[in-house]
Amino acid sequence: MLSIITFTILGTIFIASAIFSGLAYRKQQALSFRKSQIRQIKSRIDSLKDNLSMLLRVDKEYQLIQLIQEQIILFSKKLTDLAPEDEALLRQLDEELKLADLFENKNRPNDIRQAMDNDQELSIANFQLVQAAKFLNKHKKQGRIPQGKYSELILHLQRLTLDVDVASHIAQADRYIAANDRIIAQSHLKQAKETLRTNPIDYPEKAELMKDLGDRIKSLQRNISIVQETSDTKRTTNHAVIDKNNVKKKQF
Repeated sequence: MLSIITFTILGTIFIASAIFSGLAYRKQQALSFRKSQIRQIKSRIDSLKDNLSMLLRVDKEYQLIQLIQEQIILFSKKLTDLAPEDEALLRQLDEELKLADLFENKNRPNDIRQAMDNDQELSIANFQLVQAAKFLNKHKKQGRIPQGKYSELILHLQRLTLDVDVASHIAQADRYIAANDRIIAQSHLKQAKETLRTNPIDYPEKAELMKDLGDRIKSLQRNISIVQETSDTKRTTNHAVIDKNNVKKKQF
């Protein structure tokens, strides 16, 4: 009888232990899964914020900016659902909602500046504009953007990419001119003109801008030629003087 009772008690303890272990394991798994979800969502928010930051710098319109901000808010709400006790996440959601109000009123926390400072920045800008196009494509596939609006925004992104590329090369050319490096300045102006020439997008100011770039390229070429001729003349004169001095030395 005692052995039966002992066996029963031990069995109960074993079963209870197994149940508690199972519950603890499932709780740990659920916690790990929640942490993984939070990390993934935060990573998506960071990517969208990088995209948004670039658009705020180069895009004077607000449609795409607002679409991305709406997605950031949706992700931020998911975070607060996963971690309702996290005050930092609640504050972040509040900040995102305030930004949405700012964009709704056609305001932004920075000035628009389409020209990138160097080729590396231009590469980053182009990457972010490609990411914006992927964002639109994903939303279209999910049925969140009508086909007409999608086409309109894609065309807007293409024009934006063109404007950023051209403005960046012109700005770099201006800096090289200020540094008296006309050859590299001319190269950037040629790149800007070629980008305009080969891009199929047309708009009223395009032909005038190409003409202006052509005139600047010609003006720089004339300056480069004058400098080269002056340099060649000085070199010839110097050689003549050296030869004359050598002759005098031989005579002496």
